[in-house]
Amino acid sequence: MDLLQALENIKEVAYPIAEAEVSIIRQHKEEAIPLLLAYVAENLEKLERASNMDEWDEIAAAPFYELFLLAEFRVREAMPLYLRMLNLHADKCDWFLGDVLTDSMSAMIAGIATTEDIPALKAIVENTEIEEFQRGAALHSMTVMYMYDKLSRDVVSEYIGFLLNNLSNEDELLTHIVGECVDLALTNFYPRLKSLYEADCIDILFIRVEELDDPDAWPSPEEAKRQYREKKYNQLIDDTIQRLSTWAVFQEEYKYDHPKENFYDENGPIVKPEKIGRNEPCPCGSGNKYKRCCLHKDEEK
Repeated sequence: MDLLQALENIKEVAYPIAEAEVSIIRQHKEEAIPLLLAYVAENLEKLERASNMDEWDEIAAAPFYELFLLAEFRVREAMPLYLRMLNLHADKCDWFLGDVLTDSMSAMIAGIATTEDIPALKAIVENTEIEEFQRGAALHSMTVMYMYDKLSRDVVSEYIGFLLNNLSNEDELLTHIVGECVDLALTNFYPRLKSLYEADCIDILFIRVEELDDPDAWPSPEEAKRQYREKKYNQLIDDTIQRLSTWAVFQEEYKYDHPKENFYDENGPIVKPEKIGRNEPCPCGSGNKYKRCCLHKDEEK
């Protein structure tokens, strides 16, 4: 298998994980990087131009391995592409990134970002025209940058304070901000966070109020950083295969568990599964949006 064949093979997300292909791409990293960038840019441009969902079908497959490899290789030129992904319309972003948005996008960005990118990240965080999970990924990437000593704690803390003082109480990003405060052990914001809970501004399915009930029990900033970096989803992308190895789609039993859902066909590759959009009605029948009902429960399974 040569490099071009390896790059062609990774366009399909199928069991088993593309370990051989990724190994070949790593061996030819310098030659592969421009091709990875071009593939991501081409598909992103097609999606940006698409005016309706039918046109999305013309995009053969959304980049997947390519996003992780660019992050693993610390390709600085990928940064504008990642930022454009976060600025997509919510439905387009969900189609293009899927679970990558909440699983790894912050780590991808943090690995290649510099302080020069902070204004662009802040613009995404403050853009109320896009989905809260996109805004949250941009904010979380700043926290990850701090955790890896690429940004000072004071810079992140000051910005979170700005958001807490300026966002509307109806802004769904507030729930994400509470999570960042807990991760950073920002006890100075405790009174404001508690007031947001009391005003029913925080999604209790996303973060429990019990985590705020005793701010004195929060870890020190140093301990918080250590604990934070131990969590897989907060770690920078250093090894694409290792990062993806626990994903359900790459488990052997997955192809047998979903025989009727077109994830696996004995005569063909696994294709991208249909997903419940975060803003669609929850299938449980509650009447709430999926993101406000069973999304977090499903992610924990």
